[in-house]
Amino acid sequence: MSFEKSLSIADDIQDEINQEVRAASLNILRLLVKATPVDTGRAKGNWFVSTGASNRDVSDNRRASTAVSEGNSVIASAIRISYPTITVSNNLPYIERLNDGHSEQAPAKFVELAIQRVQNG
Repeated sequence: MSFEKSLSIADDIQDEINQEVRAASLNILRLLVKATPVDTGRAKGNWFVSTGASNRDVSDNRRASTAVSEGNSVIASAIRISYPTITVSNNLPYIERLNDGHSEQAPAKFVELAIQRVQNG
């Protein structure tokens, strides 16, 4: 008589990775929206989330709260993707200048600081 049992943790690992990616993406999105300097609010509202390729949209009147809620919906839908790639992007022509410290409302490299903060827990 023999006893054989297959032990597979692949599904558990896949689920854990998916959950961590979605949680990190949502935290990064929230930090970016919060840290983005405000003049008209346009830069805060132009954070877009996508799975896979970057979203290239630009909006003239999208609110920060819409950026977060729509981003949250995209991130939540990634639960169906085994190993999701989630992209957070802002396509305004001046977002790089803001990230370089052009505004006194946010530190230079606020994008990198948000990512680093989430990575460090």
